[in-house]
Amino acid sequence: MARKFLNGVQSYFNNSNYSLLGHDSLDVVGGDLKLKRAGSTKLTLGASTSTFAGTLTIPSHIVHAGDTDTKIGFNTDNSVEIRAGGNLQISADSSRSYLRFQGSNKLMTDSAGVIVTGGITITGTNT
Repeated sequence: MARKFLNGVQSYFNNSNYSLLGHDSLDVVGGDLKLKRAGSTKLTLGASTSTFAGTLTIPSHIVHAGDTDTKIGFNTDNSVEIRAGGNLQISADSSRSYLRFQGSNKLMTDSAGVIVTGGITITGTNT
């Protein structure tokens, strides 16, 4: 195993494993790249799938590849939103939730109950 330095940290490398001093390593297993900490796999990067162990922190949005106006976002503290076609369709914060159609509120919930904007159509059998 060859001894190397990565950013000033002593490390060791062989054909499929890069070990940092301590308990961190990068391994190539069956074509996947695995980041391990203290012997436990924390991140696996495969050809088409990535797997995270524990919490994944997103600073702002998850954007759909090739479709940048479709995304899940965390634009302010204690809130989440879903946009499709650039329009805000679903959002929630610590006190209320909204369902929208083309950006207009259609259903809102809060501690007082539910507010529906527009008509309600019921199909099927009512019992």
